[in-house]
Amino acid sequence: MGVHGAAGAADEGRGSGVRRALPRVVVGAVGWEHRPWKGELYPADLPPEWRLACYANEFEALWVPPAAWGARPAARAEGWAGDLPDGFDLVAELPEAALVAGTAIERRAWWRALEALAPWLRAVVAPRPRDTAEEAARVRLARRWPVRHLAPVGESAAPGDVWRPGAAVPGGATVGLVPLETREAAPRTLRALVEAFLAQAPPVAETHLFFDAPGGVAVETLEAAETICRLLGAGAAVDPLPAGTDTGPFRREAEP
Repeated sequence: MGVHGAAGAADEGRGSGVRRALPRVVVGAVGWEHRPWKGELYPADLPPEWRLACYANEFEALWVPPAAWGARPAARAEGWAGDLPDGFDLVAELPEAALVAGTAIERRAWWRALEALAPWLRAVVAPRPRDTAEEAARVRLARRWPVRHLAPVGESAAPGDVWRPGAAVPGGATVGLVPLETREAAPRTLRALVEAFLAQAPPVAETHLFFDAPGGVAVETLEAAETICRLLGAGAAVDPLPAGTDTGPFRREAEP
C-alpha cells in the first residue's frame, strides 16, 4: 500500500499530440463505521475498535467526516493513529466548531488532533470561514497543512476546492468527493466519474477520490473504482473486474 507515482498517459488536448502523465488516483471511502460493512468488509465478530485497522488493510485512503471526531477530537485522533499503517492517506474534514477558536486554534484540541494524524494527513477540509476570526483560523491551518473547501451546492468551484461531480475547478483539484445516491454503482457510472475527475486534475503525481453513500458506499463499489482507475492507467495493480462487466466503450485516455 501507499505506492505513490504517476501512471499512464492522456492527451493534453484534442489533436495536440501532446501527452501528459495521468496522476495515480487513490480511492477511498468517507467514514469507516458503516453498519452494512459488518459482514461485508468486517468479520461479524470483529471488535469495533479494530475496524479502522481492518479498513486500512484493504484500502489506501480514508476521508474522516466531521461526525467521527466526537467530543474529544484529540483523544480520538491519538487512538486512530495507533491503527494506521505507513503509506496510508487521510483527508480530514473539520466541523464548523473547529474554526470558532480563531487565532487560538493552535491551542485547541482540533490542532492537537491534526498533529496526531500528521504522518498520514494529506489535506484538511475546512468549513468556509464566516467571519474574520474563522478566516484567521483557516489561515493558521493552511500554514501547516493543505486546506481544501467544499464548494457550496449550486456555486462554481474555485482553486483549492474539493471536486464534486458536475463542478469544474479552475486550475484543477487534487481531492475529489463523489456522493452516490445508492450504496452501489455500476462500473459504467464509476468509469464516467473517474474520467471526469481525471479530466480536471492538475499535473500532479497523485490525487485522491472518495466515495460516499447513504449507509456507506458498498465495498464492491470501492473495489470496482480501484480497478477502473487501473484500466485507465491511473491506479495500482488490483484484481480485474469480473469477465463480461459492462464499463461502456473502453478508452485508455481520459478526455482533458
